[in-house]
Amino acid sequence: MVYSAENSSTMDLIERIDNVFGSYLPSKELQASPVKPFMEFLSDYGREYFWTFTIAILFLCGKREGKLSALLIFVSIIIIIPVNTVLKDVIDKDRPVLAVNESSEAYPSGHASIVTAGVLGSALYFNNTWKKKTVSVLLIIEAFFVCISRIFLGSHYVSDVVGGALLGSFVVLTVSFYTESIYAIYCRIYNRFKRLI
Repeated sequence: MVYSAENSSTMDLIERIDNVFGSYLPSKELQASPVKPFMEFLSDYGREYFWTFTIAILFLCGKREGKLSALLIFVSIIIIIPVNTVLKDVIDKDRPVLAVNESSEAYPSGHASIVTAGVLGSALYFNNTWKKKTVSVLLIIEAFFVCISRIFLGSHYVSDVVGGALLGSFVVLTVSFYTESIYAIYCRIYNRFKRLI
């Protein structure tokens, strides 16, 4: 694993995390297993496509709690994308040697940060009935396997995924303090637009 000389203390911490988890990367035999196409599908479609669809469904069908969750997830992802890009450039951690089709730096994982924000955003508000709790549990399972897929495919070390999950959690929990205000702004805009029609 090659690190730049800059940010050595951050690199030391990340390297220790990788060492704790054995810098796990799948064997060639495991990568050739029948599970690989499923992992590729999750990696390709489990982030932007799945969560764009999920946000739309929560917003359109989830009543007040669904709209709160959708707004929280949407705003969090809008924040996460540039923050994740900047952190990758600053930390400048190389990807595993197996990541032949990946162009950006490794840390933190963008997939992990976005799906974690999605899961927390749904769980914080979409949880007041057993049906909503079931939906939240299914979203947790989806997010977990997306994170696993990034390690399985050799696109990330464990620390990259952990870092992404921490970033996603931090952003969504911070934004959650303002969700009611964001929702109030949405309601005012919607009501004004409705009167114009």
